[in-house]
Amino acid sequence: MKLVLIEFDYHAEVLRDTCLLLSKAEVDVYLLTTDKIWRQVALKEENLPRFTVNLVNRRSKIPAFVSAKLDEIHKMDLVLLNTLASHYQYFARTDFRIPLALRIHNTQTYLGKKVRFDFGSGWQDWKYNLRHIFGKSIGKLDWYYRKKFLQKVNFFVFPSRAMVSFAQNNHQYASKVNDIVLPLTFYHPLESEQHDTKSRVSVVIPGTVEKKRRDYKIVVEALRSMDAHDLGKIALCLLGKIDDWYGREILNELLGLEGLEVRHFSDFVPQDAFEQAMRRADFLLLPLQSKARYQIYREYYGSSKISGGESAMIKYGKPAMIPSFYKVDDALTEHALFFDSANELRGLLEKAASHKTEASDGKWEQFGIEKTARKTKEILESLVEKDKSAS
Repeated sequence: MKLVLIEFDYHAEVLRDTCLLLSKAEVDVYLLTTDKIWRQVALKEENLPRFTVNLVNRRSKIPAFVSAKLDEIHKMDLVLLNTLASHYQYFARTDFRIPLALRIHNTQTYLGKKVRFDFGSGWQDWKYNLRHIFGKSIGKLDWYYRKKFLQKVNFFVFPSRAMVSFAQNNHQYASKVNDIVLPLTFYHPLESEQHDTKSRVSVVIPGTVEKKRRDYKIVVEALRSMDAHDLGKIALCLLGKIDDWYGREILNELLGLEGLEVRHFSDFVPQDAFEQAMRRADFLLLPLQSKARYQIYREYYGSSKISGGESAMIKYGKPAMIPSFYKVDDALTEHALFFDSANELRGLLEKAASHKTEASDGKWEQFGIEKTARKTKEILESLVEKDKSAS
């Protein structure tokens, strides 16, 4: 199979894992991305023998860059857009003569029947809103050309079944919303690290410590209601930078809890430090807000949008404590511990501290690279066959 893979916006980590899966699946890949994203991907082309990597150094050059590659693109079987969050006008007007598949990361924004806005609340949010509205919505007519482009897409693919279900119940494009779940990542087994002599249970909260997408207050409340003996059995790691007043406030409250060990970062977490923390982790804790914001639009974690924490469960093979509104895929259910309140979260933390949790920490091999690569290739080949059948 011959695939065109495009990423000009972000999701470098998803692109990296997709490249590794496609390489394992022995798919011929014609990759178009930016210098900046490729540096973040941190893969070498010589280690990807079936890849042709094409890089553009400035975003303003993307339309001309893609146009110059169209003859090569049209020799391939399928285009997979890993993300499309810009240059809608160009892609809406360009005639691709092979089928297009778009990976959907924000279902409500892209496919929802009704536009649902979320303008945030603070001054920084409103400064962003004004730039977005006048720069993109009015200046570039992004909303109009995005809709035009989506009408051209042959297949929408999703990272989870919950997102498929949301799309099927709320979509505008009936014939294009199929039951297609294309994996974002795969199991990367890391050698576990031995616990210290205090035998603390390591609980890791991945991601920037911020208020918009996560509810750290429920974590503080749950931990505060535990006694010092149980707190002394827990090592909490805030695996993301703390750079605003909210993050510092949360950190100070956690540091004030007697017996609790807290590890934190004031800046971007390097990959080696991130993996070391994941190696130590016994559990992930994902204190998600139910509502999320993408650009100026409303999304919903666990239904219209996936959390990076769900991918981290698969990638590092770690069970997670998750709010019960969040719908994980069936294969992850046995690795999830759900809570509705601070009291229920406290109970989960106490069980974890006493090694009495019911979450499974095994059976991650089903997400291994060989199986996931084979599944990825089968899905992409099936899209090509569907397009041929429809022609």
